[in-house]
Amino acid sequence: MNREAGIRESAHTASLNIRVPDPYDLALTSLSHGWVNLQPYSWDESSRSLHRIEPLDSSGRVAELSVRQPDRSCVTVLARCESQLSEADCQLIVDRMTRALRLDEDTTEVRRIAAALDADIAALLAAGGGRLLRGTNLFEDVVKTLFGVNPFGCGTPQRDRAASAA
Repeated sequence: MNREAGIRESAHTASLNIRVPDPYDLALTSLSHGWVNLQPYSWDESSRSLHRIEPLDSSGRVAELSVRQPDRSCVTVLARCESQLSEADCQLIVDRMTRALRLDEDTTEVRRIAAALDADIAALLAAGGGRLLRGTNLFEDVVKTLFGVNPFGCGTPQRDRAASAA
């Protein structure tokens, strides 16, 4: 099991705690650009949580994920599935959300440069910003990058929903 993840399992739900770097802010990461408006992501402002549906394996099993940041030290991923979540399923979710939230990226050098160049950017980075939400795999990143490049911008969410439904 990932040394930075704590897991509490119950029936078909698992609560996965993942340590985050300091500083880190889930909302700043999630809302930093428009990917949160594209499937399979959504943002719930009332609960300040990021949601997505994540495929677990080739059999069609999926988990509904809800990600919150209860404090500055971790994010909690609540994973729900129609079948029991194994330890391997939980580790897969932790690994994928670590990638999507860019929790392994060191922003020390960026913060140092920003401090010397722009006080507003330095303040954003000090508050936990500076990371962009991405997909849980390279394929998702490539598809969103290719289909998200639109000189008119207005049709991307509709194309994304249509492609997700297919």
